Amino acid sequence: MCFTAVIPAGIYVGLMWMHETHEQVWDIFLMTSRDSFNWSWVDRKLPFLGRGEVGTYDAGYMSPSSPISHDGKIWIYYGAYSGAHSYRTSRLGDKNTLSIALATLPEDRWVGLLAGPFQGTILTRPFTFTGSRLMLDIDASLPMEPPKSYRNYDECEVRAALVDQSGGAIEGFTLEKSRPLLESGRQEMRWEGKEVAELEGEGMITLRTSVDKTQCVSRSQTQARASLWNDSRLCLIST
Repeated sequence: MCFTAVIPAGIYVGLMWMHETHEQVWDIFLMTSRDSFNWSWVDRKLPFLGRGEVGTYDAGYMSPSSPISHDGKIWIYYGAYSGAHSYRTSRLGDKNTLSIALATLPEDRWVGLLAGPFQGTILTRPFTFTGSRLMLDIDASLPMEPPKSYRNYDECEVRAALVDQSGGAIEGFTLEKSRPLLESGRQEMRWEGKEVAELEGEGMITLRTSVDKTQCVSRSQTQARASLWNDSRLCLIST
């Protein structure tokens, strides 16, 4: 087993090479950590980077480099070998090739918090708001459905409230006043009659997000210049 780790937006992300000794091949699995000591295996059955079928350029194994952030995407270059990691060079075919390949995914889409058919709540650590807008990046349950005048029971809905350090409501920034987010993508969270910029530098606040049939992948504050944030339950990124 080998390991490659990076720190995007204050959360450790690990790419673990899991060697299957009988077949002499391996896949790449995703792991995450908040402190670099305690790691969570995101999915033990589904590889983050899976091998191809026998006869393809990456049928044997892959060796990923550290991820690169470029133009709104994550780039992961990796070495790919079509044969097995074995003295039997013909184990997966008579002709073995070594290649350099590239895998990509949208930025800030490493992991997310998924709410299924029952409503869930995401509560962040207290933070000081230092921007002009509050953005949420979500993956809706039916992202390919065209807009319509009515909503089905199985469509997503995301609302949010801002509360003070003691958990008390901040006037105007309640769940009832928030405008729901109903589709996938990076979107601004707004409240009727209020501007979140009013809270800039006004002490520590907490974001409480109500999610239904949705996956939340990140939250950000937009401003001219920004810093990286870390949160106990949600990946926070200021841009």
